[in-house]
Amino acid sequence: MFNSVYVILAILLIHSIGFAGTPPQALTFDESIRKLSFLIGDNMSRKHGGGIYDNQLELREAAVTGIEKVPLIDNESHSRIVSSYGSDGLTIRLQYDETVEKKPELLFKNLLLYTRLTHFDLGADIRVTDREFDKMFFESPHTWAELQFNSEKGSLAARARLAHIENDLLKSSYAQPTAEFLEQISKTSGRVQRVLPTLIQESTKETQELDQLALKSERLQKKSTDTWRNQTQTLEQWESQADKLNDLILKNDRQAVAQMISDFLPWASMTPSESSAWSLWLEAIRHPDLTKSTVAFRGVDYATDKIQRVKMPDGETRVAFMSTLLTKNQGSYTRRLRSLSVNRLQNGDLAFEKYKTGASVIGISDQMTNHAREPKSSSFLSFTYDPWVATKFVGKKKIVDEKGQMKHTPNGGTLAVRIDSRRLFPNIMSEYPGEIELLAPLVIFPDEVVEYKEGPFMGQINNDTMEVFLAKVAQKTNTNVTIWTDRAAKKSVFKFYFKRDGYKFMENFLPNNPISAPLCSRIFK
Repeated sequence: MFNSVYVILAILLIHSIGFAGTPPQALTFDESIRKLSFLIGDNMSRKHGGGIYDNQLELREAAVTGIEKVPLIDNESHSRIVSSYGSDGLTIRLQYDETVEKKPELLFKNLLLYTRLTHFDLGADIRVTDREFDKMFFESPHTWAELQFNSEKGSLAARARLAHIENDLLKSSYAQPTAEFLEQISKTSGRVQRVLPTLIQESTKETQELDQLALKSERLQKKSTDTWRNQTQTLEQWESQADKLNDLILKNDRQAVAQMISDFLPWASMTPSESSAWSLWLEAIRHPDLTKSTVAFRGVDYATDKIQRVKMPDGETRVAFMSTLLTKNQGSYTRRLRSLSVNRLQNGDLAFEKYKTGASVIGISDQMTNHAREPKSSSFLSFTYDPWVATKFVGKKKIVDEKGQMKHTPNGGTLAVRIDSRRLFPNIMSEYPGEIELLAPLVIFPDEVVEYKEGPFMGQINNDTMEVFLAKVAQKTNTNVTIWTDRAAKKSVFKFYFKRDGYKFMENFLPNNPISAPLCSRIFK
Protein backbone atom coordinates (compact mmCIF):
# COMPACT_ATOMS: atom_id res chain seq x y z
CA MET A 1 0.00 0.00 0.00
CA PHE A 2 2.77 2.42 0.91
CA ASN A 3 5.62 3.63 -1.32
CA SER A 4 8.86 1.94 -0.28
CA VAL A 5 12.25 3.69 -0.29
CA TYR A 6 15.05 1.40 0.78
CA VAL A 7 18.20 2.11 2.75
CA ILE A 8 20.48 1.72 -0.29
CA LEU A 9 18.56 4.34 -2.21
CA ALA A 10 18.35 6.63 0.82
CA ILE A 11 22.09 6.44 1.49
CA LEU A 12 22.82 6.93 -2.20
CA LEU A 13 20.63 10.00 -2.43
CA ILE A 14 21.91 11.50 0.78
CA HIS A 15 25.62 10.99 0.16
CA SER A 16 25.80 11.51 -3.59
CA ILE A 17 24.41 15.05 -3.63
CA GLY A 18 26.11 17.80 -1.64
CA PHE A 19 24.76 21.19 -0.63
CA ALA A 20 25.93 24.15 -2.76
CA GLY A 21 28.97 22.34 -4.07
CA THR A 22 29.88 20.63 -0.81
CA PRO A 23 31.69 17.35 -1.52
CA PRO A 24 29.58 14.28 -0.62
CA GLN A 25 32.10 13.03 1.95
CA ALA A 26 31.86 16.35 3.81
CA LEU A 27 28.16 15.98 4.62
CA THR A 28 27.49 16.47 8.31
CA PHE A 29 25.12 14.39 10.41
CA ASP A 30 22.58 17.23 10.34
CA GLU A 31 22.77 17.53 6.57
CA SER A 32 22.21 13.79 6.17
CA ILE A 33 19.20 13.96 8.47
CA ARG A 34 17.94 16.94 6.49
CA LYS A 35 18.07 14.93 3.29
CA LEU A 36 16.32 12.00 4.94
CA SER A 37 13.60 14.39 6.05
CA PHE A 38 13.25 15.63 2.48
CA LEU A 39 12.93 12.06 1.15
CA ILE A 40 10.28 11.17 3.72
CA GLY A 41 8.33 14.37 3.09
CA ASP A 42 8.54 13.90 -0.68
CA ASN A 43 7.42 10.29 -0.36
CA MET A 44 4.36 11.30 1.69
CA SER A 45 3.57 14.18 -0.66
CA ARG A 46 3.74 11.99 -3.76
CA LYS A 47 1.53 9.39 -2.14
CA HIS A 48 -1.13 11.96 -1.30
CA GLY A 49 -0.89 14.28 -4.30
CA GLY A 50 0.79 17.12 -2.45
CA GLY A 51 -2.06 17.46 0.03
CA ILE A 52 -4.84 17.36 -2.58
CA TYR A 53 -6.65 14.24 -1.42
CA ASP A 54 -8.69 12.22 -3.89
CA ASN A 55 -10.72 10.43 -1.23
CA GLN A 56 -11.19 10.10 2.49
CA LEU A 57 -9.03 6.98 2.75
CA GLU A 58 -6.03 9.21 2.05
CA LEU A 59 -6.99 11.48 4.95
CA ARG A 60 -6.91 8.41 7.20
CA GLU A 61 -3.31 7.71 6.18
CA ALA A 62 -1.84 11.20 5.69
CA ALA A 63 0.29 13.46 7.86
CA VAL A 64 2.65 16.39 7.42
CA THR A 65 6.16 15.35 8.47
CA GLY A 66 9.32 17.10 9.56
CA ILE A 67 12.62 16.50 11.38
CA GLU A 68 13.81 19.27 13.65
CA LYS A 69 17.03 20.01 15.52
CA VAL A 70 16.44 21.88 18.77
CA PRO A 71 18.86 23.39 21.30
CA LEU A 72 18.16 20.88 24.08
CA ILE A 73 15.82 17.99 24.83
CA ASP A 74 15.90 17.12 28.50
CA ASN A 75 15.36 13.37 28.40
CA GLU A 76 17.56 10.27 28.22
CA SER A 77 17.33 9.88 24.44
CA HIS A 78 17.84 13.57 23.66
CA SER A 79 15.06 13.11 21.09
CA ARG A 80 11.28 12.89 20.93
CA ILE A 81 8.34 12.68 18.53
CA VAL A 82 5.63 15.31 18.87
CA SER A 83 2.31 15.58 17.09
CA SER A 84 -0.08 18.48 16.63
CA TYR A 85 -3.24 19.27 14.68
CA GLY A 86 -3.89 22.34 12.57
CA SER A 87 -5.53 23.40 9.31
CA ASP A 88 -3.19 21.06 7.39
CA GLY A 89 -4.15 18.14 9.57
CA LEU A 90 -1.76 16.10 11.67
CA THR A 91 1.88 17.16 11.81
CA ILE A 92 4.42 14.66 13.16
CA ARG A 93 7.87 15.99 14.02
CA LEU A 94 10.97 14.12 15.09
CA GLN A 95 13.08 16.41 17.28
CA TYR A 96 16.67 15.85 18.44
CA ASP A 97 19.57 17.81 19.90
CA GLU A 98 23.29 17.78 19.14
CA THR A 99 24.05 14.99 21.62
CA VAL A 100 22.73 12.30 19.26
CA GLU A 101 25.41 13.03 16.64
CA LYS A 102 28.04 11.60 18.97
CA LYS A 103 25.68 8.97 20.36
CA PRO A 104 23.41 7.92 17.45
CA GLU A 105 22.02 5.02 19.48
CA LEU A 106 20.03 7.62 21.45
CA LEU A 107 18.08 8.54 18.31
CA PHE A 108 17.55 4.95 17.22
CA LYS A 109 14.21 4.12 18.86
CA ASN A 110 12.54 7.38 17.87
CA LEU A 111 13.85 7.23 14.30
CA LEU A 112 12.58 3.65 14.05
CA LEU A 113 9.13 4.74 15.21
CA TYR A 114 9.18 7.84 13.01
CA THR A 115 9.84 5.84 9.84
CA ARG A 116 6.83 3.64 10.60
CA LEU A 117 4.57 6.62 11.28
CA THR A 118 5.64 8.12 7.95
CA HIS A 119 5.41 4.86 5.97
CA PHE A 120 9.09 5.03 4.97
CA ASP A 121 11.07 1.81 4.59
CA LEU A 122 14.80 1.83 5.25
CA GLY A 123 15.14 -1.85 4.40
CA ALA A 124 14.02 -4.26 1.69
CA ASP A 125 13.82 -7.58 3.55
CA ILE A 126 10.79 -6.94 5.74
CA ARG A 127 8.97 -9.95 7.17
CA VAL A 128 5.29 -10.47 6.28
CA THR A 129 4.32 -10.51 9.96
CA ASP A 130 6.00 -7.13 10.41
CA ARG A 131 4.05 -5.74 7.45
CA GLU A 132 0.84 -6.90 9.14
CA PHE A 133 1.93 -5.29 12.42
CA ASP A 134 2.74 -2.11 10.49
CA LYS A 135 -0.73 -2.02 8.96
CA MET A 136 -2.43 -2.57 12.31
CA PHE A 137 -0.70 0.28 14.12
CA PHE A 138 0.67 2.72 11.59
CA GLU A 139 -1.72 2.74 8.62
CA SER A 140 -3.39 5.73 10.27
CA PRO A 141 -1.13 8.07 12.24
CA HIS A 142 -4.26 9.52 13.88
CA THR A 143 -4.56 6.36 15.99
CA TRP A 144 -1.01 6.79 17.23
CA ALA A 145 -1.56 10.53 17.87
CA GLU A 146 -4.50 9.65 20.13
CA LEU A 147 -2.44 7.00 21.91
CA GLN A 148 0.36 9.51 22.50
CA PHE A 149 -2.18 12.09 23.73
CA ASN A 150 -3.52 9.60 26.28
CA SER A 151 -0.03 8.70 27.43
CA GLU A 152 0.93 12.35 27.89
CA LYS A 153 -2.25 12.93 29.88
CA GLY A 154 -1.34 10.20 32.36
CA SER A 155 -2.98 7.02 31.04
CA LEU A 156 -0.94 4.04 32.28
CA ALA A 157 -2.72 1.80 29.79
CA ALA A 158 -1.60 4.03 26.90
CA ARG A 159 1.97 4.10 28.24
CA ALA A 160 1.99 0.31 28.43
CA ARG A 161 0.60 -0.01 24.90
CA LEU A 162 3.25 2.36 23.53
CA ALA A 163 5.89 0.29 25.33
CA HIS A 164 4.52 -2.86 23.66
CA ILE A 165 4.68 -1.20 20.24
CA GLU A 166 8.25 -0.06 20.86
CA ASN A 167 9.24 -3.55 21.99
CA ASP A 168 7.72 -5.13 18.88
CA LEU A 169 9.48 -2.62 16.64
CA LEU A 170 12.85 -3.35 18.26
CA LYS A 171 12.34 -7.06 17.54
CA SER A 172 11.10 -6.43 13.99
CA SER A 173 12.93 -6.57 10.67
CA TYR A 174 12.63 -2.78 10.51
CA ALA A 175 15.22 -2.38 13.29
CA GLN A 176 18.35 -3.67 11.53
CA PRO A 177 18.27 -1.31 8.49
CA THR A 178 17.44 1.64 10.75
CA ALA A 179 20.51 0.86 12.88
CA GLU A 180 22.67 0.53 9.77
CA PHE A 181 21.40 3.83 8.43
CA LEU A 182 22.29 5.71 11.61
CA GLU A 183 25.71 4.11 11.72
CA GLN A 184 26.47 5.15 8.16
CA ILE A 185 25.46 8.80 8.52
CA SER A 186 27.21 9.11 11.91
CA LYS A 187 30.26 7.12 10.74
CA THR A 188 30.04 4.82 13.79
CA SER A 189 30.10 1.32 12.31
CA GLY A 190 28.35 -1.29 14.46
CA ARG A 191 27.68 1.05 17.38
CA VAL A 192 23.87 0.98 17.24
CA GLN A 193 23.64 -2.73 16.38
CA ARG A 194 25.76 -3.65 19.39
CA VAL A 195 23.29 -2.06 21.82
CA LEU A 196 20.17 -3.50 20.16
CA PRO A 197 20.00 -6.69 22.31
CA THR A 198 20.29 -4.56 25.46
CA LEU A 199 17.57 -2.22 24.23
CA ILE A 200 15.25 -5.18 23.60
CA GLN A 201 15.96 -6.61 27.06
CA GLU A 202 15.31 -3.27 28.78
CA SER A 203 12.19 -2.67 26.71
CA THR A 204 10.76 -6.11 27.55
CA LYS A 205 11.28 -5.51 31.28
CA GLU A 206 9.71 -2.03 31.10
CA THR A 207 6.72 -3.38 29.16
CA GLN A 208 6.05 -6.08 31.74
CA GLU A 209 6.25 -3.58 34.61
CA LEU A 210 3.95 -1.11 32.88
CA ASP A 211 1.45 -3.89 32.12
CA GLN A 212 1.17 -4.71 35.80
CA LEU A 213 0.72 -1.06 36.76
CA ALA A 214 -1.86 -0.51 34.00
CA LEU A 215 -3.90 -3.59 34.96
CA LYS A 216 -3.90 -2.51 38.61
CA SER A 217 -5.04 0.98 37.57
CA GLU A 218 -7.76 -0.52 35.36
CA ARG A 219 -9.15 -2.55 38.27
CA LEU A 220 -9.12 0.49 40.57
CA GLN A 221 -10.90 2.59 37.95
CA LYS A 222 -13.65 0.01 37.50
CA LYS A 223 -14.02 -0.33 41.26
CA SER A 224 -14.35 3.45 41.56
CA THR A 225 -17.14 3.51 38.94
CA ASP A 226 -18.98 0.57 40.53
CA THR A 227 -18.69 2.05 44.02
CA TRP A 228 -20.09 5.41 42.90
CA ARG A 229 -22.99 3.75 41.12
CA ASN A 230 -23.83 1.47 44.05
CA GLN A 231 -23.63 4.24 46.62
CA THR A 232 -25.59 6.85 44.69
CA GLN A 233 -28.05 4.58 42.84
CA THR A 234 -28.02 7.28 40.17
CA LEU A 235 -28.65 4.90 37.28
CA GLU A 236 -31.59 3.28 39.04
CA GLN A 237 -33.07 6.70 39.75
CA TRP A 238 -32.92 7.61 36.08
CA GLU A 239 -34.41 4.25 35.09
CA SER A 240 -37.35 4.64 37.48
CA GLN A 241 -38.17 8.10 36.19
CA ALA A 242 -41.42 8.34 34.18
CA ASP A 243 -39.80 10.20 31.29
CA LYS A 244 -37.36 7.85 29.60
CA LEU A 245 -34.48 8.88 27.37
CA ASN A 246 -36.59 8.88 24.20
CA ASP A 247 -39.26 11.02 25.91
CA LEU A 248 -36.69 13.61 26.98
CA ILE A 249 -35.19 13.71 23.49
CA LEU A 250 -38.62 14.31 21.93
CA LYS A 251 -39.18 17.12 24.43
CA ASN A 252 -35.88 18.71 23.35
CA ASP A 253 -34.89 18.60 27.01
CA ARG A 254 -31.20 18.98 26.30
CA GLN A 255 -30.10 19.56 29.88
CA ALA A 256 -31.74 16.37 31.14
CA VAL A 257 -30.52 14.27 28.21
CA ALA A 258 -26.95 15.52 28.63
CA GLN A 259 -26.99 14.84 32.38
CA MET A 260 -28.49 11.37 31.88
CA ILE A 261 -25.85 10.40 29.32
CA SER A 262 -23.11 11.84 31.53
CA ASP A 263 -24.26 9.82 34.54
CA PHE A 264 -24.25 6.56 32.53
CA LEU A 265 -20.72 7.11 31.18
CA PRO A 266 -17.93 5.33 33.15
CA TRP A 267 -15.82 8.47 33.53
CA ALA A 268 -13.32 6.94 35.96
CA SER A 269 -12.45 4.21 33.45
CA MET A 270 -12.31 6.40 30.35
CA THR A 271 -9.11 7.42 28.61
CA PRO A 272 -8.30 11.14 28.47
CA SER A 273 -9.26 11.28 24.78
CA GLU A 274 -12.63 9.64 25.51
CA SER A 275 -13.30 12.12 28.29
CA SER A 276 -12.28 14.99 26.02
CA ALA A 277 -14.58 13.85 23.20
CA TRP A 278 -17.60 13.18 25.40
CA SER A 279 -17.16 16.46 27.28
CA LEU A 280 -17.15 18.21 23.90
CA TRP A 281 -20.27 16.39 22.72
CA LEU A 282 -22.19 16.92 25.97
CA GLU A 283 -21.35 20.62 25.95
CA ALA A 284 -22.67 20.80 22.37
CA ILE A 285 -25.90 19.13 23.55
CA ARG A 286 -26.33 21.53 26.46
CA HIS A 287 -25.33 24.68 24.60
CA PRO A 288 -25.53 24.19 20.82
CA ASP A 289 -23.85 26.86 18.72
CA LEU A 290 -25.66 27.10 15.38
CA THR A 291 -23.27 29.80 14.16
CA LYS A 292 -20.85 26.87 13.73
CA SER A 293 -23.12 24.15 12.46
CA THR A 294 -23.19 21.50 9.76
CA VAL A 295 -26.07 20.60 7.44
CA ALA A 296 -26.06 16.94 6.43
CA PHE A 297 -28.32 14.14 5.21
CA ARG A 298 -29.17 10.59 6.24
CA GLY A 299 -31.03 7.81 4.50
CA VAL A 300 -33.40 6.43 7.15
CA ASP A 301 -34.28 2.73 7.18
CA TYR A 302 -36.91 1.74 9.73
CA ALA A 303 -35.31 -1.72 9.96
CA THR A 304 -32.44 -0.13 11.89
CA ASP A 305 -33.65 3.43 12.61
CA LYS A 306 -36.35 3.21 15.25
CA ILE A 307 -37.78 6.62 14.52
CA GLN A 308 -39.26 8.40 17.56
CA ARG A 309 -42.44 10.39 16.92
CA VAL A 310 -44.76 12.53 18.99
CA LYS A 311 -47.68 14.74 17.98
CA MET A 312 -47.71 18.04 19.80
CA PRO A 313 -50.89 19.87 20.94
CA ASP A 314 -50.44 22.38 18.12
CA GLY A 315 -50.49 19.57 15.55
CA GLU A 316 -46.74 19.49 14.94
CA THR A 317 -45.21 16.04 14.58
CA ARG A 318 -41.75 15.82 16.09
CA VAL A 319 -39.26 13.14 15.08
CA ALA A 320 -36.01 12.10 16.72
CA PHE A 321 -33.38 9.42 16.15
CA MET A 322 -30.88 7.33 18.11
CA SER A 323 -27.83 5.23 17.24
CA THR A 324 -28.02 1.43 16.95
CA LEU A 325 -26.39 1.15 20.38
CA LEU A 326 -29.77 2.26 21.73
CA THR A 327 -32.15 0.88 19.11
CA LYS A 328 -30.76 -2.68 19.04
CA ASN A 329 -30.80 -3.39 22.80
CA GLN A 330 -33.51 -4.48 25.24
CA GLY A 331 -35.34 -2.66 28.02
CA SER A 332 -36.29 1.01 28.23
CA TYR A 333 -34.23 3.49 26.23
CA THR A 334 -32.86 4.82 29.51
CA ARG A 335 -31.68 1.40 30.64
CA ARG A 336 -30.06 0.84 27.25
CA LEU A 337 -27.56 3.56 28.11
CA ARG A 338 -25.84 0.95 30.31
CA SER A 339 -24.50 -0.43 27.04
CA LEU A 340 -22.20 2.59 26.77
CA SER A 341 -19.77 0.92 29.19
CA VAL A 342 -19.69 -2.39 27.35
CA ASN A 343 -19.79 -0.95 23.83
CA ARG A 344 -16.63 1.11 24.26
CA LEU A 345 -14.75 -2.04 25.28
CA GLN A 346 -16.02 -3.95 22.25
CA ASN A 347 -15.43 -1.24 19.64
CA GLY A 348 -12.72 1.01 21.05
CA ASP A 349 -9.50 -1.04 20.97
CA LEU A 350 -8.63 -2.63 17.63
CA ALA A 351 -5.37 -4.06 19.00
CA PHE A 352 -6.85 -5.67 22.10
CA GLU A 353 -6.59 -9.24 20.78
CA LYS A 354 -2.86 -8.79 20.18
CA TYR A 355 -2.27 -7.32 23.64
CA LYS A 356 -5.11 -8.90 25.61
CA THR A 357 -2.80 -9.82 28.49
CA GLY A 358 -2.51 -6.10 29.22
CA ALA A 359 -4.98 -3.31 29.90
CA SER A 360 -7.32 -2.17 27.14
CA VAL A 361 -6.78 1.28 25.62
CA ILE A 362 -10.06 2.72 24.39
CA GLY A 363 -9.80 5.26 21.58
CA ILE A 364 -12.31 7.43 19.75
CA SER A 365 -10.39 6.90 16.49
CA ASP A 366 -10.79 3.12 16.83
CA GLN A 367 -14.51 3.54 17.49
CA MET A 368 -14.76 5.66 14.34
CA THR A 369 -12.92 2.96 12.36
CA ASN A 370 -15.17 0.22 13.71
CA HIS A 371 -18.28 2.21 12.88
CA ALA A 372 -17.19 2.50 9.24
CA ARG A 373 -16.57 -1.26 9.13
CA GLU A 374 -19.76 -2.33 10.88
CA PRO A 375 -22.20 0.24 12.34
CA LYS A 376 -24.28 -2.27 14.29
CA SER A 377 -24.26 -1.51 18.03
CA SER A 378 -22.41 1.73 17.33
CA SER A 379 -22.57 4.90 19.38
CA PHE A 380 -22.70 6.92 16.14
CA LEU A 381 -25.26 7.70 13.46
CA SER A 382 -23.98 8.11 9.90
CA PHE A 383 -24.66 11.20 7.79
CA THR A 384 -23.28 12.61 4.55
CA TYR A 385 -22.94 15.98 2.84
CA ASP A 386 -24.37 14.35 -0.30
CA PRO A 387 -28.18 13.95 -0.32
CA TRP A 388 -27.96 11.59 -3.31
CA VAL A 389 -25.77 9.21 -1.31
CA ALA A 390 -28.28 9.39 1.55
CA THR A 391 -31.16 8.25 -0.69
CA LYS A 392 -29.32 4.98 -1.37
CA PHE A 393 -29.80 3.99 2.28
CA VAL A 394 -33.54 4.72 2.51
CA GLY A 395 -35.50 1.62 3.53
CA LYS A 396 -37.43 -0.07 0.74
CA LYS A 397 -41.16 0.42 0.99
CA LYS A 398 -43.22 -2.45 2.35
CA ILE A 399 -46.13 -3.99 0.50
CA VAL A 400 -48.82 -5.15 2.92
CA ASP A 401 -51.94 -7.14 2.07
CA GLU A 402 -54.87 -5.53 3.91
CA LYS A 403 -58.13 -7.44 3.26
CA GLY A 404 -57.12 -8.28 -0.27
CA GLN A 405 -55.81 -4.79 -1.01
CA MET A 406 -52.09 -4.33 -1.61
CA LYS A 407 -50.93 -1.32 0.37
CA HIS A 408 -47.53 0.36 -0.05
CA THR A 409 -46.09 1.52 3.29
CA PRO A 410 -42.95 3.70 3.58
CA ASN A 411 -40.11 2.00 5.40
CA GLY A 412 -37.80 4.98 5.71
CA GLY A 413 -37.08 8.40 4.28
CA THR A 414 -34.56 11.17 3.67
CA LEU A 415 -33.49 13.19 6.72
CA ALA A 416 -31.84 16.62 6.71
CA VAL A 417 -30.31 17.93 9.93
CA ARG A 418 -28.49 20.99 11.14
CA ILE A 419 -26.26 20.23 14.14
CA ASP A 420 -23.49 21.97 16.05
CA SER A 421 -20.29 20.99 14.20
CA ARG A 422 -18.72 19.76 17.45
CA ARG A 423 -21.32 16.98 17.35
CA LEU A 424 -21.46 16.27 13.60
CA PHE A 425 -18.07 15.71 12.01
CA PRO A 426 -16.35 13.79 9.16
CA ASN A 427 -15.20 10.26 9.84
CA ILE A 428 -11.63 10.65 8.62
CA MET A 429 -10.91 7.18 10.04
CA SER A 430 -13.08 5.47 7.42
CA GLU A 431 -11.29 2.96 5.19
CA TYR A 432 -13.84 3.31 2.38
CA PRO A 433 -12.68 5.85 -0.23
CA GLY A 434 -16.06 6.22 -1.93
CA GLU A 435 -17.96 7.33 1.17
CA ILE A 436 -18.29 10.85 2.51
CA GLU A 437 -19.36 9.83 5.98
CA LEU A 438 -20.12 12.17 8.86
CA LEU A 439 -20.80 10.97 12.40
CA ALA A 440 -23.15 12.19 15.13
CA PRO A 441 -22.88 10.59 18.59
CA LEU A 442 -25.86 8.78 20.10
CA VAL A 443 -28.94 11.03 19.58
CA ILE A 444 -30.60 13.49 17.19
CA PHE A 445 -33.03 16.01 18.72
CA PRO A 446 -36.21 17.21 17.00
CA ASP A 447 -34.85 20.77 16.95
CA GLU A 448 -31.91 19.47 14.90
CA VAL A 449 -34.21 18.00 12.25
CA VAL A 450 -34.58 20.48 9.40
CA GLU A 451 -36.71 18.37 7.07
CA TYR A 452 -37.82 14.75 6.92
CA LYS A 453 -39.25 13.27 3.73
CA GLU A 454 -40.85 9.91 4.42
CA GLY A 455 -40.73 7.40 1.59
CA PRO A 456 -39.12 7.82 -1.84
CA PHE A 457 -39.34 10.96 -3.95
CA MET A 458 -42.35 10.53 -6.25
CA GLY A 459 -41.40 12.96 -9.01
CA GLN A 460 -42.48 16.14 -10.76
CA ILE A 461 -46.20 15.29 -10.94
CA ASN A 462 -46.56 15.56 -7.17
CA ASN A 463 -43.91 18.28 -6.84
CA ASP A 464 -42.07 15.67 -4.78
CA THR A 465 -38.44 15.88 -5.90
CA MET A 466 -34.97 16.20 -4.45
CA GLU A 467 -34.81 19.73 -5.85
CA VAL A 468 -37.91 20.78 -3.90
CA PHE A 469 -36.61 19.04 -0.76
CA LEU A 470 -33.27 20.81 -0.97
CA ALA A 471 -34.94 24.15 -1.60
CA LYS A 472 -36.85 23.75 1.69
CA VAL A 473 -33.66 22.82 3.53
CA ALA A 474 -31.80 25.79 2.03
CA GLN A 475 -34.53 28.19 3.08
CA LYS A 476 -34.72 26.88 6.65
CA THR A 477 -30.95 26.81 7.19
CA ASN A 478 -29.93 29.80 5.08
CA THR A 479 -27.34 27.62 3.35
CA ASN A 480 -26.57 26.82 -0.27
CA VAL A 481 -27.38 23.10 -0.16
CA THR A 482 -29.20 23.45 -3.49
CA ILE A 483 -25.76 23.20 -5.15
CA TRP A 484 -25.94 19.45 -4.48
CA THR A 485 -28.53 19.14 -7.27
CA ASP A 486 -25.54 19.46 -9.64
CA ARG A 487 -24.00 16.02 -9.23
CA ALA A 488 -21.05 16.74 -11.51
CA ALA A 489 -19.83 19.87 -9.72
CA LYS A 490 -19.91 18.85 -6.08
CA LYS A 491 -17.00 16.46 -5.53
CA SER A 492 -14.30 19.08 -4.96
CA VAL A 493 -16.58 20.94 -2.53
CA PHE A 494 -17.28 17.74 -0.58
CA LYS A 495 -13.55 16.99 -0.31
CA PHE A 496 -12.80 20.52 0.91
CA TYR A 497 -15.48 20.36 3.63
CA PHE A 498 -14.50 16.84 4.62
CA LYS A 499 -10.83 17.70 5.06
CA ARG A 500 -11.42 21.02 6.83
CA ASP A 501 -14.10 19.80 9.24
CA GLY A 502 -12.45 16.44 9.88
CA TYR A 503 -9.17 17.99 10.95
CA LYS A 504 -11.02 20.55 13.06
CA PHE A 505 -12.76 17.80 15.02
CA MET A 506 -9.48 15.96 15.67
CA GLU A 507 -7.92 19.22 16.85
CA ASN A 508 -10.89 19.88 19.15
CA PHE A 509 -10.88 16.55 20.97
CA LEU A 510 -7.09 16.07 20.91
CA PRO A 511 -5.95 19.58 21.88
CA ASN A 512 -2.29 20.20 21.23
CA ASN A 513 0.20 19.78 24.05
CA PRO A 514 2.29 22.97 24.58
CA ILE A 515 5.40 20.89 23.84
CA SER A 516 4.03 20.41 20.32
CA ALA A 517 4.06 24.11 19.52
CA PRO A 518 6.58 25.14 16.82
CA LEU A 519 10.01 25.92 18.24
CA CYS A 520 12.45 28.61 17.18
CA SER A 521 14.77 26.24 15.38
CA ARG A 522 15.33 24.84 11.94
CA ILE A 523 12.89 22.30 10.66
CA PHE A 524 13.76 19.97 7.81
CA LYS A 525 10.73 19.36 5.60
